Amino acid sequence: MPQPQLSTSTIRKLLNRCDADDFNKAQTAKQLRISRSSAKKYITAFKQSSLTLSQIDSLPRARLIDRLFPGSKHQAPSPRKLRLLACLPSIHSRIEIDGLSILDVWREVANQCDYKYTQFASLYATWRSEHGLGRISRAKRQLITVSPTDRAVFKRWQRSHNRRQWEAGVALLDLSSGHKVPAICQKIGRARQTVGRWRTIYEHKGINGLDPLFRRTKYPSPSFRKLRLLACLSSVHSRIEIDGLSILDVWREVANQCDYKYTQFASLYAAWRLEHGLGRISRAKRLLITVSPTDCAVFKRWQRSHNRRKWEVSVALLGLSSCHTVSEICQKIGRARRTVEKWCATYQRVGLDGLPVNRIRKLSEKTQILIMEKKERLIKIIHETPNAYDINRASWSLQALSEAYEKTYGERVSRSSTSEYFIAAGYKFKKAKKSLTSSDPTYREKLSKITSTLSCLSSDEKFFSIDEFGPFSVRIRGGTALVPGDQIRTIPQRQRSRGSLICTAALELSSNQILHFYSKKKNSKEMIKLLRRLITRYRDQKRIFVSWDSASWHASKLLYKIVDEMNCDEFRSRHKTPLVELIPLPSGAQFLNVIESVFSGMARAILHNSDYRNVDACKAAINMYFADRNRAFLERPRRAGNKIWGKERVEAVFKEENNCKDPRWR
Repeated sequence: MPQPQLSTSTIRKLLNRCDADDFNKAQTAKQLRISRSSAKKYITAFKQSSLTLSQIDSLPRARLIDRLFPGSKHQAPSPRKLRLLACLPSIHSRIEIDGLSILDVWREVANQCDYKYTQFASLYATWRSEHGLGRISRAKRQLITVSPTDRAVFKRWQRSHNRRQWEAGVALLDLSSGHKVPAICQKIGRARQTVGRWRTIYEHKGINGLDPLFRRTKYPSPSFRKLRLLACLSSVHSRIEIDGLSILDVWREVANQCDYKYTQFASLYAAWRLEHGLGRISRAKRLLITVSPTDCAVFKRWQRSHNRRKWEVSVALLGLSSCHTVSEICQKIGRARRTVEKWCATYQRVGLDGLPVNRIRKLSEKTQILIMEKKERLIKIIHETPNAYDINRASWSLQALSEAYEKTYGERVSRSSTSEYFIAAGYKFKKAKKSLTSSDPTYREKLSKITSTLSCLSSDEKFFSIDEFGPFSVRIRGGTALVPGDQIRTIPQRQRSRGSLICTAALELSSNQILHFYSKKKNSKEMIKLLRRLITRYRDQKRIFVSWDSASWHASKLLYKIVDEMNCDEFRSRHKTPLVELIPLPSGAQFLNVIESVFSGMARAILHNSDYRNVDACKAAINMYFADRNRAFLERPRRAGNKIWGKERVEAVFKEENNCKDPRWR
């Protein structure tokens, strides 16, 4: 069997793919750009051989072909190929040592090897890979020899402030050091041809041949027509800046004198401005007008008017009188250039009376009567409920009013007209707001007691805000999340609860520290448990104040009895505990309980988008949240509230205007 003409990489890709479950021979052959018969031949040979996929990737081409086709005979190389292989070592030395390119070497040996350039380059690349020499370097090097005397001069040029000397010194020294020409060109910002020209000049003429590169250009003296133009440029400048003419208008005036085309004239004038420090030419068009003091007062009154057209006209004309450009004025008032120019021409020709500011749409008496009748009918309709007009709504909308009017009176009124009529009558759509109020008759007294206690709190006293979070179920929860655009997030509507939790916690307001534990129920026993933990942890304090809402288990007889026992002298002396003072919030004022804000922040961070496996995983997340919060407030107490824990609803400070409770999580 003759040796097939497939490359080694193609053979390996084909044999690696044929072992897959979803292998398709026709599709694979099409992707590898080979015939199906060739693919079938190689796959059959691979299955009949004892080769493995790892051996296919490691074996060289010759051994791989021998293992696949054991009976095949390799064709002997031709005489011209043998001649080329014999002289490839000398060719390699010419390329690597002498710095010649493959094209130059091919031109030298073209008569001997009898190969085209592409065949020659391919055989040379194969020879390099077989001898472990890597790929051919495409970077071109031009080696030159620099004498010690010239080297000293080039180094002095490198330190010179003359840009051309620095470029030539860097280029020729780097060429003598064997650097690549593209790297030198990138370093000095010159083209390859320029560096090659410097190299050729230096090799043929030496360092003296580079001197013409650094000679300064001798500029010829200006012509007579240029001198005439330079003499009148001062008057040209005054005509442009003071009289407000354009460069084109001035050129038309002096075209017969200066004998320059417009582009040459504008270029010379721009150069003259830069030489005299006058900056660039302003291309913005200006329409200078003069506004009398009487008209100026009228325009300023128009600027303060609610009439849009008066405001536009006054801003435009006052801006033109103040030398603003037309483009700036058009951008400010949102009008076209032609409109502003028309207003300017009208004002200069007629004055204030010709300006289009008092245009009002005049309606006939019949139309005005019809509009008033429509308004009165709509007011009558709105005094009744939508159900009276067979519209299944609890409140009126613009569409519902339009439909009711058409049903009743047989003529149509659009939604926009309905809206306009009601706005003129003083009607507005307003949304009802939920008021946060307390029905406690002693609201002011309880609130003043809390605020006075907080304002007079000493260093050995602590104030606690106490409440329970829950019970809440552990389940998959929704929310806003960052997902790919083609993905739709869904959660089951009906879920089996993985357990429920009640978190009982106390927030110390002066240091923003949280003490929490988990309860099975909300009752007085859990409150007593919390109080015992507080007096144990803060036994170094003189007094602790406890504030909570008016829940039944917060004001039970059992709780007050235990608090009295804790405050007796015998108990305090024996256990060395602080005095406990209860300061309850007004009834119905949960929005003032500061710990509610902490709970809302915890819920947004921990429960939002959550999917905990069980109750223990949820507890671990809550514990970590409160631990991080306590640590952060201990390290940076002054930055607490807004900057560290921005997910909390309000800052953890007691204020009368606070709304701490978040209805979305409680």
